Amino acid sequence: MAAPRPKSPLDPCGRHRLQLAVDALHRQISFLEGEISSIEGLHAASICCKEVDEFIGKNADPFITMYGFSG
Repeated sequence: MAAPRPKSPLDPCGRHRLQLAVDALHRQISFLEGEISSIEGLHAASICCKEVDEFIGKNADPFITMYGFSG
């Protein structure tokens, strides 16, 4: 009985599996880069939200009573 030989460094199945993993990582990187570029445009929205919050904090709502109801 012959001793088992180690896989050659040019194992096509192993290389194919690794290439698929690398391709999957490239797809994930591309997806994340797209997400980052879409998030970069949100800074203006957060500034607007801050301005609205400050405006509401400074100006009392006329429809909210200042005194509680007893009853």
